[in-house]
Amino acid sequence: MLAGNSVVLKPSELAPVSVLELGAMCVKAGLPKGE
Repeated sequence: MLAGNSVVLKPSELAPVSVLELGAMCVKAGLPKGE
């Protein structure tokens, strides 16, 4: 991510809400939205 590379995230079917927390952390860290 620091080098500007794409990241593909596939959350676990057993814990799908975990990806929402990761997204919230990315927003809080100030990462730009992907386009």
